Amino acid sequence: MSQFDPALLQAYRLARYEVIPPGGAAIRLRVDAPCPALDDALDAAGFAQAALLAADNPRGALCSEAENAAARAALDATLAAAGVTAWPGVGGEPERPGSNAGRDRWPDEVHRLALGLDPEQALSWGVRLRQNAVLHVRRGGAVRLLLCPIGDDESTRGR
Repeated sequence: MSQFDPALLQAYRLARYEVIPPGGAAIRLRVDAPCPALDDALDAAGFAQAALLAADNPRGALCSEAENAAARAALDATLAAAGVTAWPGVGGEPERPGSNAGRDRWPDEVHRLALGLDPEQALSWGVRLRQNAVLHVRRGGAVRLLLCPIGDDESTRGR
């Protein structure tokens, strides 16, 4: 049984995720769908799998831009210290025709595609970053939504 509200899970599944490999164009990812363009980029970089991580808005609690920027800088430093190659990315609500052009929308979040991470490592990073979920992809497979376990001191989640 999931500890997440079904509406939050649906929001993660429908969200817009993009990554930008070095020298390449943005690649759009969809949860539960394969991504041949990402497969090609991973292959060219010599990696078989990767995880999409974020440090913004831990546990779905909206933070200030300054707090998110500091969390991103810490993530980048930690990834670099661990020797993990990472590509920039972004995630946010899907574009909806006729929407309020950004009003009442969850703000886009900066992501990093951490190359070479397996699902267990991806979840470990997600827990460390206090995120509700991370994405994982293996070359040739579908993009997977992985739900991060919560600690005993955390009893609720959601936006």
